[in-house]
Amino acid sequence: MSTGADSPVQGEAGDADLLTPALLLRRLEAAAGGPYDPDATVAVAWLAAEAVRYLNYASRSDEGVEFASTLYTVAGALSLAASRIPQLADQVSAWLDANSGRLRNDDGTPVSDTLAAAGASGQAAAGAATLLARHLGQLQSTLAATGNRSAPAEGGDRG
Repeated sequence: MSTGADSPVQGEAGDADLLTPALLLRRLEAAAGGPYDPDATVAVAWLAAEAVRYLNYASRSDEGVEFASTLYTVAGALSLAASRIPQLADQVSAWLDANSGRLRNDDGTPVSDTLAAAGASGQAAAGAATLLARHLGQLQSTLAATGNRSAPAEGGDRG
């Protein structure tokens, strides 16, 4: 398993420990209501990054995309994912504000400056995510009427 430099994954999982994407989705959906812990929160953020990486590989292979409807569904799911990022950005800002009294900067600069910059970055990220969600939704709509031609009959014309 290849992960980013800051990934919390400590070691390689054996094949028996790996979940299929469909099973992983079902388990994550079931866990969405909690309970929560910091390690799981970080792991799910890395999972989101690795999910996009998986899609990057799968979308360039004939095995990963056989039908245009697959791309339609992927665009819709990614649009939904992007539309959820503004809520996350707002909640990050709210947590920082609520906990500002117990935060400090290692370099001694005022936490208020950091929180202001973080808030501005969060707002910018939320705006970019909203735009991304809109464009992915438009991509999905564009693909709505696109389908594959029927497979040619055995020995038939492939043109």
